Amino acid sequence: MAERFGFDPSSAKRWRSAWREGGEDTLAAKPPPIGKCMLTDAQLDELVELVVAGPHEALFPTNLWTCTPVAKLTRDCLSVEYNRRLLAKLLHQLGYQDRRTPGRSPANKTTRPLSPGVGRVGEDQTRARREGANIIFLDETGFMLQPVNRRSRTPCCSTQVQNAWDRSDRLSVIGASVLSPTITRFLCCFDIARANVKAGDAVELLRPLRRLRRKNVCRPRIVVSVRWSVHRAVAKKIARLGWKHIAFESLPAYCLELNPVEALWSHAKYADLGNIVPDAVWQLDEAVNTSLNAQAHNHRRKLSFFLEDRSTQAMQSIHWRCDR
Repeated sequence: MAERFGFDPSSAKRWRSAWREGGEDTLAAKPPPIGKCMLTDAQLDELVELVVAGPHEALFPTNLWTCTPVAKLTRDCLSVEYNRRLLAKLLHQLGYQDRRTPGRSPANKTTRPLSPGVGRVGEDQTRARREGANIIFLDETGFMLQPVNRRSRTPCCSTQVQNAWDRSDRLSVIGASVLSPTITRFLCCFDIARANVKAGDAVELLRPLRRLRRKNVCRPRIVVSVRWSVHRAVAKKIARLGWKHIAFESLPAYCLELNPVEALWSHAKYADLGNIVPDAVWQLDEAVNTSLNAQAHNHRRKLSFFLEDRSTQAMQSIHWRCDR
């Protein structure tokens, strides 16, 4: 019987013993055990009241609920640490469904496959490891006063409307990520400006990174950027300044989004600042500064930018271009 239906003979013996002792009822399928809720009935009622009152009453700069602010609410008001995944199930049981806020959504990016020759480049052949050079990833982005629409939790049979007026003010942010040759040390730095980023801003950001030392040894630098006119102007300006032990490389045109600094921007925009509606530019400045500073001091999160498959492919692409 076990060979016919493809199960283990020990399971057949156990089922036969159970059938002899308790009959067919003991062979019925048992549902998986349900975890016990960490909140008491009184705490659940208090949580419902806080959620119904709205995010503004809890001093959140948005009128839409997501799992992140609700998790902060349970931690600060109820002294209970809840995982966001478990909290999503709890909110669903309370009648709050996962809905997409109507509005403009970010454009979907498509990634083209890498060249067949990229995956065959060994780590011992790379220029960065051979010379013991630090790799500096350079990138820019913009943060607008218009909120980034993310999925929110709303009561059943209702549609949440995000209260925000159309504004065109924004902040320009330039950031750099410094990776050691052994991929064990990862440094992040950034600069926020009210105007567009220019070549001089990038040079000033790279100036303190030029003096970084390890055991009193100044390692060479390889600056990896996209093929933007400002980045080409930075390379020419640094060449005129006479900086030594610094080289410039560009990411391939088919994987510009694989720059690890892009993950820094994405987490700030879609995780920390999602659905947030600042009233002025200075409030947006504070929110962006807080989010990027928290990521800059979170070593595990910074390393996660390179542990994903797409970042591994990007590193292979960089090594491939550096060896050419």
